[in-house]
Amino acid sequence: DPEIVGQMISFGMKVARFDMNHVAAIDQAILLKKFRSCVLEHSKKLQKVCTVAIVVELKGTAISVGAFLNDVDKLMLKSGEVIILSSSRAYDDCGTEERIYVDYDELPALLQPKDKIFLHFGRIELQVRGVVDNDIVCDIICGGSLSPHTEITVLGVPLNLPAITEKDIEDLNFALDSEVDAVVIPMVRTGSSVDEVRDILGDRGRNIALFSKVDSRQAYDFFNDILRASDGVIANRGRLSIELSTEKVMQAQKSMVARANKAGKPVYAVTEYLNSMIHENCPTFAEATDVINTTIEGVDGIILEEETGVGDFPGLVVQTLSQLCREAEAQIWQSDIYNTLTNAAAPPVDPAHAICISAVEASLKAHASGIIVVTTTGRSAILLARFRPRCPVFAVTRYGAVARKMNLYKSIIPVHVLSSPHPCWSKDVDLRMQEGINQGKSINIIKPGDPLVLVNSWRPGAGFTNNIRIVYASIEEI
Repeated sequence: DPEIVGQMISFGMKVARFDMNHVAAIDQAILLKKFRSCVLEHSKKLQKVCTVAIVVELKGTAISVGAFLNDVDKLMLKSGEVIILSSSRAYDDCGTEERIYVDYDELPALLQPKDKIFLHFGRIELQVRGVVDNDIVCDIICGGSLSPHTEITVLGVPLNLPAITEKDIEDLNFALDSEVDAVVIPMVRTGSSVDEVRDILGDRGRNIALFSKVDSRQAYDFFNDILRASDGVIANRGRLSIELSTEKVMQAQKSMVARANKAGKPVYAVTEYLNSMIHENCPTFAEATDVINTTIEGVDGIILEEETGVGDFPGLVVQTLSQLCREAEAQIWQSDIYNTLTNAAAPPVDPAHAICISAVEASLKAHASGIIVVTTTGRSAILLARFRPRCPVFAVTRYGAVARKMNLYKSIIPVHVLSSPHPCWSKDVDLRMQEGINQGKSINIIKPGDPLVLVNSWRPGAGFTNNIRIVYASIEEI
């Protein structure tokens, strides 16, 4: 719906995630085309370029249940009853309380009596009674409400699963053809899994950011290796809570966020942040507090799933999340974070890196309303955002792919300039700077008389950033 998509963009949606878990690439291609059409329509309505990063999430090696009979959206599993998990495709799309499909053919051969199976983040617990051909007969130890395509977790059983499946390879080719901005890799075990995806994407996908989903104890144990190989990480709290005890998940999240911040790589968190708003028009106090604390920890973004995917109030959910995050940002001690991050940047650093550190410090000292950076590849804007300035970074670029990708990073507001370059390069830089200032004024972040930090290169091209200026915003737009 163009109206709903426009609402979510206006309220702060920066990234759209397309989940390939149980959808064919051809169907997602149609949906992606419609979404881009909605973004274009919203841009025309506002008479300015709106950018939204497109992210494709692979299915990975996750094991899931199938759809349910008559397309019902919930099954109620009752404790003490028996249910059969079948790997026979005859039961796909026709699950009932007595029998549901699982999409891993080898699972019946791997399980033994007394093995445990968990669904819905561990809330539903099954115990294997026995296996007959393709059917796994289970006792329901802890029942609950089960949704279609819910992931299954089996603990203590070695599963013969590849790092990258054939479907993942097909979906990666779809991502290349669709020119997406990032790919999310679930069920990552070590950094080698990320390297394998990068090799598959090859030179065509060199500009696609790879985000690893940390959703197992093994992935958490190898977090540093995964962080090294990835462009960003996602902490999947729901999956982690199955293998880590619930009280340990928050500690794990804080540790991952801190390490990603130190490395200068974006980190996101996911799982049930505003789940009550699937059908309600406001969050619980616990959910609001959870969002605020996660924001203060230092995440670059929070991922909404069912809240916007199947919820009744997608626009309101995004608006609520945005308001909570903004309120939380006001509680962050920016100068302390800046000092911690700059101390972690061991000298010597390259000139662009040093310039960006100085620009962030200048913005703190001058109480600047914004940092305006003219960028070709986005690297300077990313370096600026790495040190968590107290004001937004307006990344002005002529490249749509760069503008979209900037949405993946906290603090960056991309400004996509469509005008033709001025023949005089220095004049063209000033005109692009003014575009960034005008954008800040249009969203009421920059006001006349506010100090601004301008960052640009001394010559055309990428890699020459070494110029900082402090100016004051004028009253009129130029």
